[in-house]
Amino acid sequence: MPPAWKKVFLLSTVVLLALSTTFAQQSNKSKSKDRYREKEQPPRAAVEQQMEQWVPLRQLAEEQLLQVIDYLTDAAMASALPSADVGRSHAYAFMAAYEVMARYSIRTPSLRGLVADLPPLLAFAPADSVFHPFAALWAALETGKGLIPAQALLAQKQQELEDLFLQRGLPPQYLQHSRRAAQEIAQAVVLYARSGERQRLLLLRDEDTRMLGWANPTPEDLREGSRYRMFVREIFERGGVNAAQEYRQQVEIWSRPQQFSAQWLRIANAVCAQQRLPFASALRVLTATSIAMADAYTQCARESRLYARSSPQVAVHQIFDPDWQPLPTGEAVEGCPREQGLVAAAAASVLSQMLGERVPFQANGRSYASFREAAREAGMARFYAGHQLRDMVEAGLVSGEQLGNLVFKQWPKDQ
Repeated sequence: MPPAWKKVFLLSTVVLLALSTTFAQQSNKSKSKDRYREKEQPPRAAVEQQMEQWVPLRQLAEEQLLQVIDYLTDAAMASALPSADVGRSHAYAFMAAYEVMARYSIRTPSLRGLVADLPPLLAFAPADSVFHPFAALWAALETGKGLIPAQALLAQKQQELEDLFLQRGLPPQYLQHSRRAAQEIAQAVVLYARSGERQRLLLLRDEDTRMLGWANPTPEDLREGSRYRMFVREIFERGGVNAAQEYRQQVEIWSRPQQFSAQWLRIANAVCAQQRLPFASALRVLTATSIAMADAYTQCARESRLYARSSPQVAVHQIFDPDWQPLPTGEAVEGCPREQGLVAAAAASVLSQMLGERVPFQANGRSYASFREAAREAGMARFYAGHQLRDMVEAGLVSGEQLGNLVFKQWPKDQ
């Protein structure tokens, strides 16, 4: 190669290498800026230590958890959402709250990679100006606003939260940045909730449900001496208008379908307060419980055709007494026949493993020795109301226990 061409070749190579280096540096800068902007923020451990100094504000956040549950439930009921959609709204709201904590607290691992198709939930508010307990509460309400038509109730509670935290000493700049962080994550969760199919499982997978070995109810058979006829006789004698007063009280307590998931979240929150759990731990329990119930509702919707049977009322009228009637409840027909037992047992299983197997508590004016005792009472309320045969209740309780076990097994451990 002539000397002149060598010079041109070498010069061209140097220019190309310089341009390549420049583009690579710009690309890296862009990627860094599009990520969490960690270089712009102080070490997360230092931020965490700063948050721990605000114990009164953290305690205030703990006290507000129950009101957030109630406002979400009231808005869902005002919107006339069915019980399954109320349960899913709770799950998405608390998932957003949990992911705010995961983004701004070093002790809370994210659910990304565990919840099906959950995208990166980014928030770019500076970590040293975000009070994450307040931001988590605000995010739950903001998510509810995106999924529940009755937004005014939730907006009202957001304003009350802001006023309350400002009065208790949260600096205005912290409130502003916390609200921004919460809004960014809540918007992402709402998009995620709306983008997926309505019957999408969150933490479980299709292969998980196939491995559960669901308990199967008894096929319809009205012939004399059949097992199905035995269950029909039992509900005729002990359920509906023939139910004892004690069991009618249980029906009154648990047969409020639109509030069913909220009842379990209130129980979870009450026991967390009873055990004096800090905000992050209580939020972890509420999120896991709500997701377990959401997956139970979804599983019910998927299997509703598999377990379709005539109502007990039809069988009782045909065999025993045409005047027998079930007790009135909020929703006469559920998403699937064993919905209440399945959802209750899933919640009780998660709570038992997170808070203790034998934890006495009070709820609905009654005392319970354990979460599973309450779940059985909740499931049997449908039997005493006259809307489910015992075998269907038992099938729901057994399968719900297995579902809850799977959710807890896959739930990330605190860091």
